[in-house]
Amino acid sequence: MKSNIYMMLNDIDSEADEYQEEWTELEAKRLKKKVLGRVHKKSRKKIAIAGVCAAATFALLAAVPFRGAVADAVEQLSYRIGDFLGIDKNLAPYEQIVNQSVTEGGITVTLNSVVLDVDELIVSTTEVYEEAITEGGPGLMGNVYINGVRASGGAGGGSYTSDEHTREVVMKYYLDQVDMADLEQEVNFAVRFNDYEENRGSWEFKFSASGEQLSADTQTIDLTYQCQLPDGSNITFTKYTSNAIGQKIFYTTDGNKNDYDMKLEGTDNLGNPVSFYVSSSNKEGGRFVIDNSAENLSDDAETLTLTPYAVKFPEESGRMSNDYEQVGEPFTIEVR
Repeated sequence: MKSNIYMMLNDIDSEADEYQEEWTELEAKRLKKKVLGRVHKKSRKKIAIAGVCAAATFALLAAVPFRGAVADAVEQLSYRIGDFLGIDKNLAPYEQIVNQSVTEGGITVTLNSVVLDVDELIVSTTEVYEEAITEGGPGLMGNVYINGVRASGGAGGGSYTSDEHTREVVMKYYLDQVDMADLEQEVNFAVRFNDYEENRGSWEFKFSASGEQLSADTQTIDLTYQCQLPDGSNITFTKYTSNAIGQKIFYTTDGNKNDYDMKLEGTDNLGNPVSFYVSSSNKEGGRFVIDNSAENLSDDAETLTLTPYAVKFPEESGRMSNDYEQVGEPFTIEVR
């Protein structure tokens, strides 16, 4: 079975009266900076905003009458999301099983389950096509809405074709178009998928989800470290978070620009290599997420010592340079 990493960014909804859409400068910048063939061994997640890939196939149990079998189905769904994201933690306590299906234009989309991680909505879907599909072919594009207004500013994820008619997909939607206060309680979501390649229809799902339990289980450490980009912009690292989904480092910038890609590389106190890449950013700041393409952060790690690197986005060629330069001194985060 082959895996397919692909990009999905900010589709434009045709029903402007029902859903408020806006193509922002940030989204255009993201599209420009990420459609650059940047997939390589150590950064396979860095298409769009956070690309991820699958390693195995798992069956979805659509309806099971027995409690034990239902529990097995929940575990399979949780393992599906975890496998796509490269996570070895149990996500079942944080996962909302939706299991809704919509058929239109010869395509049946099943929204399997979701996980709300603060301001990120992770969505697992299964697409079944009447006609045969090819590995790497165009998939459906989605947006997340809250109260009829688009909440997701971008998304990234991965898919794989389990047979000639079925595609399994896990996407992470960044809910950066809404106030964080709107996400601190149970939220009524709508997710709409569209097929812009062949315009075969749209598939919409409505459900409620809460990130309260995952938020309660999230470790947060305040940071004050600063570094400076070659253009003089100052980067301030504000906080480190860790939960079952993974580790993130948030930052702000005073340069009112978004012209550099960055990464953090270093080791934990056990000598294990640790790397973070930027998963989303704008002129005010962004976030790094841990690169777990090799392995997850050790549960025994007590400190992380990281060094910041940066490279400017190409202005004309469209080819991303890998000539990162160090832009600050190493800093240490005490994670335990």
